[in-house]
Amino acid sequence: MNELDLKRPAIIGGLIVGLGSVIPIVSLLNCCFCAWALIGGMMATKLLVDSSPRAIANADGAKVGAFAGMIGGGIYFFGQMLLSMSSTASSMMLKVLEQIASNANNPEVQELMQQAIEQAANQSAAQRVIGALPLSVIGGAILLGFTVLGGLLGVKFFEKRQPAPQNPYSPGGGGWPNP
Repeated sequence: MNELDLKRPAIIGGLIVGLGSVIPIVSLLNCCFCAWALIGGMMATKLLVDSSPRAIANADGAKVGAFAGMIGGGIYFFGQMLLSMSSTASSMMLKVLEQIASNANNPEVQELMQQAIEQAANQSAAQRVIGALPLSVIGGAILLGFTVLGGLLGVKFFEKRQPAPQNPYSPGGGGWPNP
């Protein structure tokens, strides 16, 4: 059986997932069912289908999706950590929160949001990183799951070949017939 080369498809799919998920504004596409993760998993599977001499099984799509998700999740995690240390990104986020607070109709909500904004404005970079850590880990895990799903969807969309029939007399092929 030919071994599949998963490295190139997984790296390209992982880059799509990670960079698409961490770049501000571009990452908003993840609001639609983690779209970057689905796209990255499907792209990894498409590349695997195109480079494979044999039909790709669902397990192969899930595997390349998982590897792409690990790469993408790692990029996402480290990207989020860098963004949380950035004072520019923090000030932009505070401005967005201030805008949301000013649009709130309830004065109690406005007051609570203003207190949260003041607390966030006084945090050091280390405190911001520690605060972002759990959400970044959870986000990376969610991306991994959706990238595996994208890998499975990629098999259904892109693999048009039929798998080779198994020999029932080969090891793992069903065993010998009863006399």
